Amino acid sequence: MSVAYVVLAHQAPEQVARLADRLCAEGDPLFLHLDRRADADPFVEAIAGTRARELTHLARRRFRSRWGAFALLDATLATLEQALQEASFSHVCLLSGDSYPLVPPATLAGFLERAGERSFMFCSDGSDEPPPDRSANERWHWSGDLRRVTYRHYQLGDRQLHLPNRFLPRVPRLAPPADLRLLQGSQWWTLSRRAARLAIETFVRRPSLRRYFRRVQAPDEWAFQMVLGNSALSDTIVDDDLHFIRWREWHAQTLTWTDLPRITASAKLFARKLDPQDAGLADALDELIAERADDGGAMLTRLTEHHLAV
Repeated sequence: MSVAYVVLAHQAPEQVARLADRLCAEGDPLFLHLDRRADADPFVEAIAGTRARELTHLARRRFRSRWGAFALLDATLATLEQALQEASFSHVCLLSGDSYPLVPPATLAGFLERAGERSFMFCSDGSDEPPPDRSANERWHWSGDLRRVTYRHYQLGDRQLHLPNRFLPRVPRLAPPADLRLLQGSQWWTLSRRAARLAIETFVRRPSLRRYFRRVQAPDEWAFQMVLGNSALSDTIVDDDLHFIRWREWHAQTLTWTDLPRITASAKLFARKLDPQDAGLADALDELIAERADDGGAMLTRLTEHHLAV
């Protein structure tokens, strides 16, 4: 069972190179989108010194991918489409440059083989309870508030303008696609190749979706959920993004040594977000991965029971 990675990064070349080296250890391809504001040369130089140098493909199209802006969705769609064109894989994982794996490649491959056609992505319709390892924060578990999908959002440099507002109260609101149930979730996912291809084909076939999501706030947390969650593949989606993330209000917190026991105890495949200035946690995670490579399949059994139990 093969996997490909789409990684979105904007800083810390050495950290991204270390991530690529770990992910590509068994020959899996990685497609790296670098924010257009970043200088690509330090990333290329850092990756050139790793095992991943022949397996890392820079995204052909680069976007200024600020948080909450449509460019993040553009970057994801364009890089995913490139991966589908250039690589053979059963599943594709969307990761941040500050993420890190928690299991060895063989365990990940075994888990995805058992997953079959299933994909992994949070999908909330605003009425469900958040998972036990999350809180009711609508950044990634929707409260049902419609403003993020019915107000018009414009990126002005590093700031966002939302319409209507108290100065322009009469601006007409967005009309969500009538045939798509509103669904929101985490930006990060692991999709089957079939689901990834369906998402890309849907956006190509329906340019109106791109126009709609261009004005949604944080469209990367809605687009894949709404397209795939309303498709014939909806029953293949497992409601989990497979990430260990420690949240505080709207923001993912930087992980530290103190998080290691919780990370180890979790049945997750990736952790986010690691401090680029402190390699200590990544060193500890490498030790954890090595231990799990020698555990006789115990972690694979645990992942299967946690995520794939019917």
